[in-house]
Amino acid sequence: MKRLTLLIAVALFNAGCVKPLTPTKPPVSASLSSSNMQERLAKPRSNTIVRAFLPTAEGDKKVAKEVAGAECTLRSDEISAQVTTPQAVVLPSFKQKAAFENRGVPGAIVVDCEYQGRTGRSLLTVQEKKVAVVQGAGIAGMLIGAAVSSAVASTTPWAYPGEAHVTLVQQ
Repeated sequence: MKRLTLLIAVALFNAGCVKPLTPTKPPVSASLSSSNMQERLAKPRSNTIVRAFLPTAEGDKKVAKEVAGAECTLRSDEISAQVTTPQAVVLPSFKQKAAFENRGVPGAIVVDCEYQGRTGRSLLTVQEKKVAVVQGAGIAGMLIGAAVSSAVASTTPWAYPGEAHVTLVQQ
């Protein structure tokens, strides 16, 4: 009986969800805008899937519809790439060091897409690192935990999020 209840709960939960389209093309590697950026690159590289959506009618409670075939260009001060949605782009990670200007934060990536007379734009920015605070370990434990967390957060490579969503609107 527990299993049947679980199956019904999962089916009801998934009934309201729209499954994302599966990329059919292999990932594209972003090109670096300058060869002298090698000292700023970190490992590993990451995949970001670019997805395009048609908006719903105003007041419509349905989820926006994902479309395949939107032509998208990604550009920043550091990289450039072209993809056809849904498709992954392999983006570099960047070292975070005090020696670099602004700790090495890379520029935002502008994602411009076009699909059947519609266009859209999205902005990808790297994730800011968070400092965690340890609780329940006393003041000394909190201070040590905060110091370790801060050191890790200030040296972890800058990376872009795993998905870019672009809403396409009529021109």
